[in-house]
Amino acid sequence: MKFVHRTHYCVKCKKAAFFPQFATKKTVEQDYICPRCGEDVVSFWEEINNRFIIPYFIGVPFFAMAAIYGFWTSTFIQIRSVDIFVILFNIIMASIFTVYGIRYRKLKNIPESSDKSLETLKHFRHQILYSLLFTFIGFLIATAIDVILVLIWLGIDKIT
Repeated sequence: MKFVHRTHYCVKCKKAAFFPQFATKKTVEQDYICPRCGEDVVSFWEEINNRFIIPYFIGVPFFAMAAIYGFWTSTFIQIRSVDIFVILFNIIMASIFTVYGIRYRKLKNIPESSDKSLETLKHFRHQILYSLLFTFIGFLIATAIDVILVLIWLGIDKIT
């Protein structure tokens, strides 16, 4: 499994240039011009470390589940202390996964010329399926943990 990202970098400005386009055959072969200085931009495929990106795919659903759970409980029932606990737990888990992923971010080496290879485009298309799979697994994990926490909390309330 290989995760790649199309990166654009202006050598004159020494900054990344952002072009909001999906990577296709046409956009990979296209030459870009820096929006700040007007010089040519070096475009290349940056390989992303799995230890960096996978925690994001699993951590982001925890953050989304905090918002979904908070909206759901505030809409249909009065917010209880267990709801606040579950929302805070999800936010803490999302931050833990994010910080863990940041530790493995490697610095990119900027090449001298643009890389217009289309072989890496296949990896980019496959990574979309992997990212959806990991995000779905993250949502399942976050939902299961939320349900378990609520059931444990409500079970403790019935005992006392």
